[in-house]
Amino acid sequence: MYLNGQTYHKSYDSNNFFYRETTELFIVNLTPDSHPFHTHLSAYQLVQTCDIDSSYEAEFYRLNGQQLPFTHATMFPNVSKYLRGCVANPMHAWLDTVTVNPSQVMQLRFRVAGRGRELTAFNFDPTTGPYVAHCHML
Repeated sequence: MYLNGQTYHKSYDSNNFFYRETTELFIVNLTPDSHPFHTHLSAYQLVQTCDIDSSYEAEFYRLNGQQLPFTHATMFPNVSKYLRGCVANPMHAWLDTVTVNPSQVMQLRFRVAGRGRELTAFNFDPTTGPYVAHCHML
């Protein structure tokens, strides 16, 4: 199993998240399985859920090649061009896990910020990262 066509290694950094900053993320599931997406020392709001046009996957592999794992930095098509049937989420709860279904995209408003005791409960500085995001099907 790969993340963005890459094997995991400690120096992998496809996203530059900064403490106390907010960014929008698009989590795309091109697999036939549902995946519970989870983050640590951070939270996000679900902005909307969309289906993804099947041509996105073809464009993704056209940009990157078919051979996994990729031996180069992963390139991504502009996902907004491929969104279909989006449903806005009226809830504004902060989450750390959400299930992304097959052929689905979730737009998340992601914020790296300790919650309460997390700022002092660990023997590392949570303001410097790295911040972990993964599928809970490990």
